[in-house]
Amino acid sequence: MPPAAKRNHCVVLYDLKCGNQRELRQALFKVYCRYYINNSKNLVNLVLVNSDKTDNRKHAKFGRGYLHIQEINREEQSYDPNFIYDKIEVKSAESMQAANWMEAIRVAIDILAESRVARVITFQILFFTDLNSSSQSEECLERIISDLKQKGIYLYILGPEVLFPQAITSLEETPKLMRGVSFLKANETLQQAKMKLIDGDSKVIIADCKRGLELFFNFRKPNGKQPWLVPLTIGTKISFPVKTSKFTSKICGLKLITKSNQYKESPQYQFTSVEDSTKIYHYDNIRKGISRHGKFIAIENNDLFKSKTERIFSLLFVTSLKGIPEYMLKGPGCYTVIGDSGTSVEAFHCLLRRLELQRMCLVASRVYSKGNKALYFALIPISNKKCFRAVQLPVHSEVPFEWMEQNPKKNDNGVSSEVSDYLDKIVIDSPKFALNCHLTPNVACNIAGRDVLNIAADKLLHEKLHLDQVDYNVFKTSINSEIGGGLRALWPSKLFKESKEVSDYDLDSDHENYF
Repeated sequence: MPPAAKRNHCVVLYDLKCGNQRELRQALFKVYCRYYINNSKNLVNLVLVNSDKTDNRKHAKFGRGYLHIQEINREEQSYDPNFIYDKIEVKSAESMQAANWMEAIRVAIDILAESRVARVITFQILFFTDLNSSSQSEECLERIISDLKQKGIYLYILGPEVLFPQAITSLEETPKLMRGVSFLKANETLQQAKMKLIDGDSKVIIADCKRGLELFFNFRKPNGKQPWLVPLTIGTKISFPVKTSKFTSKICGLKLITKSNQYKESPQYQFTSVEDSTKIYHYDNIRKGISRHGKFIAIENNDLFKSKTERIFSLLFVTSLKGIPEYMLKGPGCYTVIGDSGTSVEAFHCLLRRLELQRMCLVASRVYSKGNKALYFALIPISNKKCFRAVQLPVHSEVPFEWMEQNPKKNDNGVSSEVSDYLDKIVIDSPKFALNCHLTPNVACNIAGRDVLNIAADKLLHEKLHLDQVDYNVFKTSINSEIGGGLRALWPSKLFKESKEVSDYDLDSDHENYF
């Protein structure tokens, strides 16, 4: 039997008492519909907080406490929006009893701790709440933080209205981003959660629904890829055992496939004569071959045209980084090449340091599997990471154009303060960054096919859910009119006066208003 599929296991806590129920409900269905339509192998448990019923494993174990917390499904299951459609019954806040948010997290931790699911990559707790109402509890936040760290659980609290202090261009910057968040409507519970959870654990997210969903889908343990273990060879004598893993790849979004295209039969071809198109030949009468110098040479099979290469990863030559322009390093994918365990690791690291010091890189030939076409890669040394970054190079007609590096003349004109001030406000790394863009496109989800997913969710549940209202638009920056005001003041402007010239149309005697 093949091994069990790698997956994530999440416990969804849904607060029935918070005020922004419409937005939270849309976000909940967004999560379930996304994984359901993508046919994901991830598993989920749903727990209602502030419910009328008390049904959870902690209350059953101790016979007290953990009130108004209801486990909807005790066993983990796949994401299915049809299952939760009638489970969220929101009532007025006055008619509900208050549960404790820390007890709800404790129940979720126990669910994940008792999980028997094999090959789980990331354990997640997704808490939809604004943390505006909570009862007293004897639960200790320090103990919760300790359990989150020990079990490697990612916690996401989605619902509070937050202000992000900066923009991030990498998911590694997320903990730093969280430590600087502030709240539009702060309360004691929110401040306690920020002070204890965020400062105590680097895997805790508190955000609004739009940006929080982006972080939920992306800020987690990477799935990883099985490394390619063919050694890097230099000539016939030197061989470095290496692991080659995909670092980045092109991710395609959802595509709409109609039933007619999905089940369409393969087309039927006819063989006709070049001289006379009315002559049709049966497939059994067709002979494969090549024509050279007026002679026809029959070929019984295609083995002649198949590649005979074995799996290799071989150095071709060493070149300067200046010899490979950046436009040739655009993909389609990037790989990480690291030294495998063994006595040659030190020599591999020495090669890395030497190449980086001399601003050189390797160009290698790579045949992924027997019979495949050879591809060519530039191996750029990254000594602080102790690895090469391998990027595929174009060859022959794939090269877009010839390029030659030139040394431009130094520009003696100084940069005005208006220009530098404008650039400071639009550069992400600048402390004066003023655009409302907190998650760059490489951090957020791929927007391709997002509208298809929203429409498919409406058709699946026969209801207009308006899931687009919780989609985060990374390209909507809300540029303030004051940004670049000083630069516009320096820009020359022209005043256009209204022309009083008479056109030929007005002079036409056949015009209907002529008389």
